Amino acid sequence: MIIGRGFAAQNKKLDDQQRLKNTLAVATFPNRGLTVTNPPTRRFNETYINVYHNGTHMVKWSPKNKLILYYFTIDSTKPVLWTANIPPPYLVGTPINGEWSEWIAIRCSVSCGGGTGIRLRTCTNPSPSLEGRPCLGPDMEKSRCNVRRCGTLSESSREYFKDGLRHSISYRVLKGEPLELGVEQHAVDRLRAEMPDAHIRWARNGLNLTPLKPLNTSLPEDYYLNISSASYNDSGTYICMVLSPLQEVTVIHIYAVSVYSLEPSLELSIGSEFSPECKSLYLLYFFNKLYHHWVLNQSKDVVELPIEKFHSESKFTIKVTKEHSGIWECVVKSDRLNITWVTNWIYLEEFARDHYPYGWYPFSISNLRPLGGLRVGRVGG
Repeated sequence: MIIGRGFAAQNKKLDDQQRLKNTLAVATFPNRGLTVTNPPTRRFNETYINVYHNGTHMVKWSPKNKLILYYFTIDSTKPVLWTANIPPPYLVGTPINGEWSEWIAIRCSVSCGGGTGIRLRTCTNPSPSLEGRPCLGPDMEKSRCNVRRCGTLSESSREYFKDGLRHSISYRVLKGEPLELGVEQHAVDRLRAEMPDAHIRWARNGLNLTPLKPLNTSLPEDYYLNISSASYNDSGTYICMVLSPLQEVTVIHIYAVSVYSLEPSLELSIGSEFSPECKSLYLLYFFNKLYHHWVLNQSKDVVELPIEKFHSESKFTIKVTKEHSGIWECVVKSDRLNITWVTNWIYLEEFARDHYPYGWYPFSISNLRPLGGLRVGRVGG
């Protein structure tokens, strides 16, 4: 409320009597209904204000100038009552200047390719106090909007998916059990809104597992990757990617899968060479400065190596001894992002060379090299 000197003098009188607390300034409009069809054009030109203290009439004041009420309530079921009630912080203390909120876009003429839009802001960050300075400048502005090329993701969507990749997801699956990897529906909804003609597919360790499926016509379950019976070869890094009409790749999910069993998955003779494959290479396409280390029997790190190149994986080779028997797990980590993945599992059992006659040995791991060709932006270091 903005008040004149006359009302200030009455307040001083009440304050002297310690009656200012819980005092309301009330403007009454007897015998008049309130029917408003266009509120901004309705005006009231009353000539007095009544001041009540705890329900007792204290002062009737007739100002010479018009009054501006900042805070009021209206009761239209009786003779119209306006109650102006200014909280104490707005009357005393340091004035608070108003500041603008962030711009909020409310409309754009096109969904992509560049158009004209309207954005709004409010003087509420914070709102000005009674003696504070109001915000300067307009609260509405026309500007260019949706300037991205049609068929590509907006910057906000790119950041949305990058942020999702910063959270690691690892699955541990028993050999022979089914494996299902899903796609979040709100991620699909965002993609459909901006790239309705895009396609979706799955890949493991850089090799495509599924054909391209249209994003706009497929059912939600069509986006899922289902493996009916998991095998050791199903361990590794899985990515769900979307291909835009302009052939740009966007990765929306990354999963690490390790398939385990209750029996040895690899048998090697004492003294033979053991070069386990971590199956983590393709994480390097999305993250910088990764390290992987092998953990033996969940008790110690055997070795820690950086993942250095796109088309080769840092490996180590050891001579098998009795101490190397047990469960090996490859753990990939990013110190900067403080996240880890488990990308492979091996149950190694050693045996003496004379355990199998004529130089015959059980199977050993084949060092499969993933194919190249996938290039997308990285998430971070």
